[in-house]
Amino acid sequence: MNNMQNLSLKYRPKNYDDLVGQSAVSKSLKYALDSKNIANAYLFSGLRGSGKTSSARILAKALNCERGISSKPCGMCASCVSNDGIDIYELDAASNRGIDSIQDLIENTKYAPLHSRFKIFIIDEVHMLTREAFNALLKTLEEPPSHVKFILATTDVHKLPATILSRVLHFRFKKIPLQDIVSRMEFILANEQIPYEKEALTLIARSGGGSLRDSLTLLEQGIIYSQRKLNKESIALMLGLIEPNIIKQFFADVLSSNDNGIFRFLELAKSYEASVVIDEMSSFLKDSFANKNPNFSLILYDRFFHILAKAKNMTKISDDDEFILYILAFMLKDATKLKSIDEDLKVENTNKNEQDYLNFVTMIAKRDYKLGEIFKECASFVSFDGSEFCIKINPKNEEDKQYFKQYYTSVVKNVFASIFNDAKLVLISDLTKQNVKNEAIKEENNYPKINNTNFENNSSKNLKQEFQNNYNTYEEEIKYPEYQSDDFLDSNMAFEDEDNIYEIPDDILEQYEPELQNILFESLVKIKIENDTLELHVMPPYNEKEKAILRDNIKNVLAKCSAFFKTKNAKIINAELDKKKLH
Repeated sequence: MNNMQNLSLKYRPKNYDDLVGQSAVSKSLKYALDSKNIANAYLFSGLRGSGKTSSARILAKALNCERGISSKPCGMCASCVSNDGIDIYELDAASNRGIDSIQDLIENTKYAPLHSRFKIFIIDEVHMLTREAFNALLKTLEEPPSHVKFILATTDVHKLPATILSRVLHFRFKKIPLQDIVSRMEFILANEQIPYEKEALTLIARSGGGSLRDSLTLLEQGIIYSQRKLNKESIALMLGLIEPNIIKQFFADVLSSNDNGIFRFLELAKSYEASVVIDEMSSFLKDSFANKNPNFSLILYDRFFHILAKAKNMTKISDDDEFILYILAFMLKDATKLKSIDEDLKVENTNKNEQDYLNFVTMIAKRDYKLGEIFKECASFVSFDGSEFCIKINPKNEEDKQYFKQYYTSVVKNVFASIFNDAKLVLISDLTKQNVKNEAIKEENNYPKINNTNFENNSSKNLKQEFQNNYNTYEEEIKYPEYQSDDFLDSNMAFEDEDNIYEIPDDILEQYEPELQNILFESLVKIKIENDTLELHVMPPYNEKEKAILRDNIKNVLAKCSAFFKTKNAKIINAELDKKKLH
């Protein structure tokens, strides 16, 4: 059993290759020793048990090795074999912190080493020295005798005066990674021929907090407690920790809102300190994040870590651990139900856009009952990104299609512009196959291409139901003629019951540029042939640019239509200005 005592001393590093978790420090010191680039004073700072004192002793032996200065002391000469080392002096500043101790040290530096190359002074916990002691040490530290080297070590470098820091070569020892500590313990247990579970070593290393010495001390305790059979159950019980599988099941219950499972965990957690439970939860979440656990999203990690941080602070101001754990569990459960800000904004914007669409359809219905019926039965809202308002519409028969086309500009366009100002109205419709173009409500009139005519709006059913309720409010009012607004109509546009009414032929329309095609599509109301005379009924566009383009080309269009229908005479009818010719 004696072999199991003092593992930290038994397996203390003998050279820099054995130093665990401090590769940067080891590499720097090895290069300095091999190149004989030796400083007068060194400062090693870092967490307890991170290798500062071990590094100081290795450096001292490397400097005084009888075979010469090297990064690998021989380990066989008198200087290397000696436990304390010849001409190596160690001072514990925690118990020798006064100016008297430092004056004795300074006096000792005046004498040459007895047998070695250098007289080396190792001052541990140097930050404990008094201000007077530091001041007394300054001159000697800056310009020591050629045979003297200083190695200072501290766990709290911030307490050292700046005058000391400026006179030493500073090496910072980092917290040893958990995996490096586990690997070192595996090496030790393999040498000691002790069986173990790696999960048990992980618990020990995590409790060691990055300190190899603390971890090895806990390992010795675990060997004794588990009777030389290290397993995660016994180690968790020894350390007062909850088993990782229990923590894992707790978070599974939180994600699934399993109240029974959550209360079972809380009942079990009463036997543990709240701070320990919170630390175990944090470790589980960190491991889950590192392993990319698919059960947790980034927003859940963010919320859970914030909740654990708040609970950790609560342990500092309250002794009621049970209350803290209950609050923690309820907050974690509620966090799984909250939506992200992006999701809330998306829902809010969607609801607002759908309401705008309902208002749009309602205003159309007030202007034209039949057109409102077409939108009600054949149209649905698709999307609105702030610049393009997209609607899917497919009239169910030819009559509705022609009616929609006839009043698209005079009603739909005007109503849309009154609600959405400079936004663009984009139509998704099978009518695009018949040269029905998308409409843009803006000066340039750029018409986007439709790439998808099979868009399915998931909310169309709810939208139509809401519209039906809204529509019923106006239906009775709209059906009466005295409430039917017809300010956008005149006698030249009421052709539904007349014969000899035609549209502009596709063969003629396709001869023009897309911009002119769009203008003709929205401006040419109907072509009427009567007494061998072709009448081209035109609704002039509101845009001056479009009106100019139409004026320059309308006579050519008239001639081609007359030739196509083989009429002797042809004339242009302005549908807005009581059959006056367009100039």
